[in-house]
Amino acid sequence: MNVSERIENIELKINQLALQLRQLRLENVRLTKQKEALEAALEDQKNNNHQLQQQLTQEQQALRQQLDKEEQQSAQWKSAIESYTKEIDRCIDWLTNNG
Repeated sequence: MNVSERIENIELKINQLALQLRQLRLENVRLTKQKEALEAALEDQKNNNHQLQQQLTQEQQALRQQLDKEEQQSAQWKSAIESYTKEIDRCIDWLTNNG
C-alpha cells in the first residue's frame, strides 16, 4: 500500500467518522427533544395527580361532614321517636286507667 492509498484510506475513515458524528448529533437532538417532551408530560401528570389528590381530600372532608350531620340527625330522630313512644305509652296508660 503506497502513501496515496493510505491517505485515501484515512480520508475515507475521516469522512465515515464525520458522517457518524453528524448522525449521532442528530440522534442526540432527537433524544433531547423526546426527553424534554417526556419530562413535560411527567410534570403535567404530577400536577394532575396533585389536583386530584386535593379534590379527593375535599370530597372526603365533605363526606365526613355529611356523615356527621346525618348521624346527629339520626340521633335526634331516635330521641324524638323515644319521646313520642313514651308519650303514647302514657296516653295509653291514662286511657286504660281513666276509660
